[in-house]
Amino acid sequence: MKYNVDTVMKSARPADGPPAPALERGFRILEELARSRRGVTLSDLARRLQLAKSTCHHLLATLLRLGYVSRPDASGRTRCDAACLR
Repeated sequence: MKYNVDTVMKSARPADGPPAPALERGFRILEELARSRRGVTLSDLARRLQLAKSTCHHLLATLLRLGYVSRPDASGRTRCDAACLR
């Protein structure tokens, strides 16, 4: 049986709002980090995305543990890591 990807994706979309808000916030963080060559501090990231610093901290800690982001120096700036590019 052949599936049309557009039809499948439309039927999978919820009528209102995202089904996983934390996942959406995590992707927004990755997108913001991908736009920055120098990396972003926690405070700047929270301000840019209009999220609580504690929310950003917990999401960044998870992304760091999974290898999607890194803090290569003492500047406190977080950057996308190799796992983002796979």
